[in-house]
Amino acid sequence: MIHVRYLPAKYIPGGIWHTVGRIAEFRSIGIDPKSIAVFLFLENLFAVVITFLFGSLLLCLQKGWMLWEGGVLLVFVLASVGLFVGFPAVNLRRLSGGKRVSFFQYLLMLCVVILFWLLATIAFVLYVGAMSNGLGVPPAVETAGIYLFSWGVGYVSLFAPQGVGVFETVVSMLLDSDISITALMVVVAGFRVVVLVADMTVYSIVKLSGYMGIVGR
Repeated sequence: MIHVRYLPAKYIPGGIWHTVGRIAEFRSIGIDPKSIAVFLFLENLFAVVITFLFGSLLLCLQKGWMLWEGGVLLVFVLASVGLFVGFPAVNLRRLSGGKRVSFFQYLLMLCVVILFWLLATIAFVLYVGAMSNGLGVPPAVETAGIYLFSWGVGYVSLFAPQGVGVFETVVSMLLDSDISITALMVVVAGFRVVVLVADMTVYSIVKLSGYMGIVGR
């Protein structure tokens, strides 16, 4: 529920306030700083690794690229290394304070993140298909790869909070469509509105249900 409680903070300029709010909440309920550091490390690592790893693979599969074209090999290798290095890294005493994360826990968290991105990708593919109906869009698998890869690029673009502008530009460059790039960028940007509505709907439902106060009791 902590994640849901601070969903509105995602939309405050700066792009860090959702994380800041959750950290403050974790501290208020007695979670130690080392455990919070491990959580944040894995949250960010998995987001980058999963989007780049699956995004690059799907793009190569559907676009017929060789893996080494367009820097895709470098992205794929770095994502793969991050996935395998993440487990020993998260158990470094300096980060974890001696509280070991088991391999099973690591895999479980990874599976949860994969499930999240699977659902997010399905939502984007359906959205693009609906908004671009009859105007020619790539196959669903290619659109999925473009979404994941572009989100990863936006996420690591530190100059663009939440990848705003970067995500839309990369998607529009990679998405082969009969729509003009400008119009396509508007369509893609509209997906952020869909996500905003979804976030606020979940937040409102949970708040009205009275579950917000469960954490901290």
